[in-house]
Amino acid sequence: MAHFMIAHLNTEGTGPYSLFKDQETLETMHQTLYAPHSELSGNAHGFWERQAGSHRLLEHVGNTDAFSAMLSIVPDEQFGIAVLTNMDGEMAWYQA
Repeated sequence: MAHFMIAHLNTEGTGPYSLFKDQETLETMHQTLYAPHSELSGNAHGFWERQAGSHRLLEHVGNTDAFSAMLSIVPDEQFGIAVLTNMDGEMAWYQA
């Protein structure tokens, strides 16, 4: 998960953690694909957008009955965090 997150923050497209040959593909992946209204957060090609103060976060959360994962990145700040946890039950949503 850490390597995947680093690859999403790799704006240079060099080194061992690069997702695409063309960096424009990564930039497109982080752009808003759909939002129900111009003042609301939307979806960015598999990530949900969210505002935290002045920062635009891209997040993806998934879980099963015994495991939960959350990836949250701030591409403009080259910052990300991944939380992986075992759990008893299912977590509907984690709000950082």
